[in-house]
Amino acid sequence: MKSLAIWVIVLASLLATGKYALARHEDGASVRTAQRRVEGVFGAMKSGTGAGADLQTAICLWAENKIFIADRDALGRYSDQFDNWREAKKLYRAFDSFEIKSVERLDPEKPEPVVVTVTVDGGTPLEILVETGASLRWGK
Repeated sequence: MKSLAIWVIVLASLLATGKYALARHEDGASVRTAQRRVEGVFGAMKSGTGAGADLQTAICLWAENKIFIADRDALGRYSDQFDNWREAKKLYRAFDSFEIKSVERLDPEKPEPVVVTVTVDGGTPLEILVETGASLRWGK
């Protein structure tokens, strides 16, 4: 009976540790995914300010975290929304550089949204809220 109790305690400990490790892995994945998404959007914006493939890639990453969106109607809507999004922070222009300053969860208890802080050409830090299944949006 005593050995059964010990095995139950060991098993419970292993399950709790595994659940904690899995949660930390998922949280880390959401932070890494958010950073890569913002880097992709700003890298594509920096490369292409016109109507080329780089700008289309930026729009697709911004909207759905995809490299390509085949639905032309959706892409057209996203293009207009993306233009409004970048105009809100005066990014409807060419720029030379951007830097990711920080990447962190908005609420430490939840994996999303993730706040990515970026500067463009060494300017004022901009906060971007990143969530799976949603377009990027500006933070405060």
